[in-house]
Amino acid sequence: TCALPISEVMPDPSAVGDTAGEWIEVRVNRDLDLNDLGVAGATGNPVVLSSSNCLHATAGTYLVFARSPDMTMNGGLPRVDGTVVSLTNSNGAVRMVMGATELDAMTWTSVRAGHSLQLDDSFTAPADNDVAANLCDGNATYGAGDFGTPGAANRDCGGSTAGMCMDGASMRPLVTPT
Repeated sequence: TCALPISEVMPDPSAVGDTAGEWIEVRVNRDLDLNDLGVAGATGNPVVLSSSNCLHATAGTYLVFARSPDMTMNGGLPRVDGTVVSLTNSNGAVRMVMGATELDAMTWTSVRAGHSLQLDDSFTAPADNDVAANLCDGNATYGAGDFGTPGAANRDCGGSTAGMCMDGASMRPLVTPT
C-alpha cells in the first residue's frame, strides 16, 4: 500500500492567482522520510525534496505542496511542506514519485474555480482517488476564502444529508420544532 496517496488538489484558486495559489495535499499513511520524494505533473521533471537532514513525516498527518510557500501570496495556506509543479484546471494530473517509481497519481477532467478537488476522508488508498465517486469539491473555507482543507483531514463527500445541517464545520441532525 502506498504510504503517500494524493488526497486533495487545488488547480484553480480564486482568492489568489494560479501561479501562487495552486497546491496539492498528500495523506501520510505510515511514518517515513520524504528525502528524494518528487511531485510531478502528467509529464516533465518532478520537483524533488532534497536535504541532507532527514525529512520525517508521521502517520496520520497531511503534507501540503504549493506553488508559493508565502502565506500572504498563496491564499493563506496553514503551512507548506514542499513545492509543486504547475497544475492545469482541466484534464490535469499530478504524480508522487520516488525516482522513476510512481507512488500515486490523481487526474481530473475539470475543477470548480475556488474549490479544491478532495478525496473523501474515509478513503486512504492510492486507487481511491481514481474513482470519481470518491471525489468532491472542497467544502470548508480556508485562508483568503477559497474552499478546501489544506493540511487537514478532508470532509465527507457523500452519503445522505437528509435530516442534517451544517453546524459550523460539522454536520449534525436537524432539531425540528414540535
